[in-house]
Amino acid sequence: MGANVASTITKGIIKPEKYTSEPELFAICFPGVLAGSSLSMIMATIYGIPVSSSHAVVFGLVAVGLASKGGDSIGTGGIL
Repeated sequence: MGANVASTITKGIIKPEKYTSEPELFAICFPGVLAGSSLSMIMATIYGIPVSSSHAVVFGLVAVGLASKGGDSIGTGGIL
């Protein structure tokens, strides 16, 4: 199951081709995803809320994709 999750996360959540004109933006986005998912994991742990690290990373990718390039950068094949 872990390999399938990793494959979906790396290939289906955001569309890398939307970032070909701005590769530096693509590179900056990933530390943002990690920071956001880490923060959400810490906050959920502090408040005793059940949380999944996979879900945190997926929603971090979606949030960064929406914030940086809008809805066109989201690959629905990886989400739906």
